[in-house]
Amino acid sequence: MLKDESFSKVIIVVLAIAVAVLLLKGAANVTISTTPEQDVISVSATANINSPPDKAELYAKIETLAADAQASQQQNSRISDAVINKLISEGVNKKDIETSQYYLDQKVRYGKEGEQIIEGYVTIHVLKITTEKTTEVGKLIDAAIQGGANGINSIVFTLSDERKAELRNEAIANAAAEAKEKAKTIAESLGVKLGNLRTVSESSFDFRPYYAPLAVAEKATSAPTQVLPQNVEVSATLAVAYSIG
Repeated sequence: MLKDESFSKVIIVVLAIAVAVLLLKGAANVTISTTPEQDVISVSATANINSPPDKAELYAKIETLAADAQASQQQNSRISDAVINKLISEGVNKKDIETSQYYLDQKVRYGKEGEQIIEGYVTIHVLKITTEKTTEVGKLIDAAIQGGANGINSIVFTLSDERKAELRNEAIANAAAEAKEKAKTIAESLGVKLGNLRTVSESSFDFRPYYAPLAVAEKATSAPTQVLPQNVEVSATLAVAYSIG
């Protein structure tokens, strides 16, 4: 009976040391199982990668107001065509210009007695412009404004699908290496041998594009405009389990 109690105390001390070591290393999730049915060490790790964007998206707004709906719509169409032609003249491919939002409705205000007063009809057309020339976003903003756009709704620096896949694979590889190191640290702390990989799963994959601050978009109407791209972040989390000994 005394031997069993002593053995239990030793196990508790060893486990406490292992957990303390992992906390110092910044371990996120650690599970240790030493039951005969499930002799595994389970860990998870997250890897983050920052990368320059290789694609940008900007959203230019064309808003018109006229006495009737048809006039508002026709006026908006003319300006939209002018904006598109100006962007094309600056080297943007027509297939990279598309409608993101289209809105037509009455513009109403309320009189002193609460009555509705129709001021006209407003048409809003938002164009999404995509470019791989991330350092020339400011130039395209100026072109849109010169063509007749009266606002920039947002500017997004992001990644192409190909680049996103490359970085995802890199992040997964880094997370796998970190997870293995954590498992090794646990095994060494417990005085056991790390065995074969039993299970592995991708817990999560996260991609965070960079949105230029709204203040940048609001000030983008005064040429020449400079909008500098910033890095975007990709992260991957893996959960793995290794057999013991």
